[in-house]
Amino acid sequence: MVWVDVLLLLSAALSAFQLLPQLEDCRRGSPSCGSVVACYWRRRALRILPAYALANVAAAVALGPADAPREAAAARWIHFYHCPRNVWANFLLIQNFLGNKACAIHLWTVALQAQWHLASPLLLWALRPRAPGFRARLAAALAAAALGGTLWRLWAAWRVDFLELPVADFAVDQASQLSWANLLHASYLPTASRVTELAAGAALGALLRSRAALQLLRRRRRVLGAVALALQAAYLYLLVDRHLLFRAPGAAPWPLSAARLHVALLSWGSPFMAALVAAALLALVLHADPMHAAAARLLGAPAWRPVGALSYTLFLMHEQARLWLWLCCAPVSLDTIYEMDHTIMTQPIYFDLHTALVQPQTKTLFNNGMSTSGNGSSSTTHLHSERQDQLQADSSGPASGGPACACRSRLPVPQWLAGHRIHRGGGVPLRPDLGANGDVRDELMGAAGHLAGQAAPLRRRRQQAVDRNAVPPSPVAVAVGFWQETTAAARQHGGVAAMASIGGPLAVDFFLITSACFAIYQLLPPLEGSTKGPAASTQPSCGRVVLRYWQRRALRLLPAYAATNLLIAVGLGSAPHAAPFRNFAFGNCPAGLWRNALFINNNDVTQACGLYLWSLTLQVQVFIAVPLLLWALRPRTAGFRARLAVALAAAVLGGTAWRMWRVASTQHLLHLPLGDLTQRSEAAAYWSLLDATYFPTGTRVAELALGAALGLLLRSHAAVSWMLRRRTLVAIAALSLQAIYVHTVLHCNPHGLPGDALWRPLTTQLHATFLYYGSPFLATTICMSLLALMLHTDPLHAALASALRSPLLTPLSELSYCLYLMAELARLWGAMFLLPAGVLPSLIAAAPYTGLVATCLFTLACSYACALVLHRLVEKPFFRL
Repeated sequence: MVWVDVLLLLSAALSAFQLLPQLEDCRRGSPSCGSVVACYWRRRALRILPAYALANVAAAVALGPADAPREAAAARWIHFYHCPRNVWANFLLIQNFLGNKACAIHLWTVALQAQWHLASPLLLWALRPRAPGFRARLAAALAAAALGGTLWRLWAAWRVDFLELPVADFAVDQASQLSWANLLHASYLPTASRVTELAAGAALGALLRSRAALQLLRRRRRVLGAVALALQAAYLYLLVDRHLLFRAPGAAPWPLSAARLHVALLSWGSPFMAALVAAALLALVLHADPMHAAAARLLGAPAWRPVGALSYTLFLMHEQARLWLWLCCAPVSLDTIYEMDHTIMTQPIYFDLHTALVQPQTKTLFNNGMSTSGNGSSSTTHLHSERQDQLQADSSGPASGGPACACRSRLPVPQWLAGHRIHRGGGVPLRPDLGANGDVRDELMGAAGHLAGQAAPLRRRRQQAVDRNAVPPSPVAVAVGFWQETTAAARQHGGVAAMASIGGPLAVDFFLITSACFAIYQLLPPLEGSTKGPAASTQPSCGRVVLRYWQRRALRLLPAYAATNLLIAVGLGSAPHAAPFRNFAFGNCPAGLWRNALFINNNDVTQACGLYLWSLTLQVQVFIAVPLLLWALRPRTAGFRARLAVALAAAVLGGTAWRMWRVASTQHLLHLPLGDLTQRSEAAAYWSLLDATYFPTGTRVAELALGAALGLLLRSHAAVSWMLRRRTLVAIAALSLQAIYVHTVLHCNPHGLPGDALWRPLTTQLHATFLYYGSPFLATTICMSLLALMLHTDPLHAALASALRSPLLTPLSELSYCLYLMAELARLWGAMFLLPAGVLPSLIAAAPYTGLVATCLFTLACSYACALVLHRLVEKPFFRL
């Protein structure tokens, strides 16, 4: 824990060391103090926040299955028990105030650092750094802060009523657990308990910026070295003779007053620790004695530079890496879920430390997921809603293997699967009558769904940086969905399952927004034309521009689309073991092919042939309507852009109002979250939700208008220049919207488990209108993310954009349209002609993770082989026209 003191004191020292010269600069032309502070905040944000945001997302969603090995389960309960419930505090950088209730507890130091980076520049600015006497005012302020922090620690320690130091065994002694929690909350985690050492660090940074002070210290090196060594010897004495941990059996604890003084003045974050770390750092910097000089040379060796470059990422990810290591490398049997030694896992410190310490009489019965207090009354901590309680009562017995657990993973497999089997597959839902006459699991085998709308099929050269942002998610999504439906190993996920469920529908939103964006981006220059010079008399008319655009889109889309529909009509086969694949996407073939030919199959998808083709239908409707809209707005007369902006704003408002009306009109059928979709009422609610917000063209008007607005913005030099000057603002907006969306998926997922409590009707209507797929919020999030990628607003988006521009993705981009058309057919043909009946389900049942790899490879091979053939024979020849 002493490393936390080193980290915080060093952070305060470096911030003061960097800020003081710029804030004190009074030369003509130097930036103002406000500009210096803003620039400092921007540098700190770009250094800290991108990796920190990714680490928090990983902590919230990548916790692994509940049937984890004992070591992984222990690591998860210690560090990630309150994930993702309390991850909001991490994004607000206040998780150190939550103590043991924080998500990813080890990240509390980043929150404290960020608080200091926000507060210290304002403090320095408030002290008028360019007025005489600034250094004296700063010294007085830091002395007052150190004194105030010490007094606060004394007050906090004297508020503690129970403090037995040194503590004994955590696992068996509740008194030790209570003492340790009191110590942490009084002197370790709160920001106020660290004010003393932060002030000492700032003083060290100011001292290193003072030439007179440095010269004095160099002349007194031996004294400084002796002081540093004396403090280090005192600390070693405390470690050996006055240690805080592991009291010997039978030894008496210290007196309460002695324990309080030790916590306030000598433990971590105390004035003693601040003086120790500051003196040691000064001795290292000044080479005060041979020992410190040798240590400084060792720490300055070039071999440490790669380690130093990785230090922040290493700190962020080491706990997740340890958890993932145990998850991936330790053996575990699905038949022994939670049947492990409970000597660690049943202790209150691992279940809920704070609750166990406030109510020490609580005994946690972790086996059956229930807490009972000393008087026999039922505790509501970490339990679930009334519907879950009813489900727990119903699931006891042979199907569940004993008493039902309060956590999600202990729900009976058929009920858990019924709640997630449809939405996890991707952008295309199952038919509500599927499996009505037989075993649901057999009917759904392999029919997990299709990742619809992979990429805009526009071929662009100058827009490669943006175009490759639309490289399709591969058919791995189909394979993973098949695996998730087939194996019990995939049914024990919480946040991962919630995040996996958004892949296909989110790709549809991305697909449609980029289609509208590029339509506007391509059409505006030729439609507006040139109003000056000789080119004005020879430019084509708006009608010719529209016809030429339609011709290019038809040659790009229709040949491969027509070939796909022909293959659907003649190549579905009748093999019984391929029926789940065939019934899912092609259950109404060939009767529904005429809807495909007229591009109206999204109006009633239950009658569609090739269910996944609905998103292409909507894209074609956009390509037909958008040029006519632009033409109607008179693009070659003054005020065209203003008229277009007003029309797009009206479309956003109208599309949102239409969604609201559609949701309100289905209120008698709609409820969220959805439960067991094999039940008629749940299936009716699901289809009413899709019919109101997902498939019809009217539900997508708002997001299409926002995509068109993005294309208009990219054609405005003034708007792009304005955003380039404010990249940080764009990055903050994009990351904030992404964080809100992740929080919504994890905590407000409409595809809930059977037994989840129903939302209020107003909450259901608002979620379906404003947060579900195709909503204005999701469209705004995608548009801001695309802007951040194109403008390289921060290191995270810049790295992602650079990766998407890689030449390695060019072949995938060229195959994206054919891959979208052929993925479902390829999977059907592979099941019909290449695999014996039932081989994949058998392999997955015998070895789940091996089966996952085999399913992914099989689906990828079939999909890309068929897509390559269609691309070479049909699509590529029309590129030359």
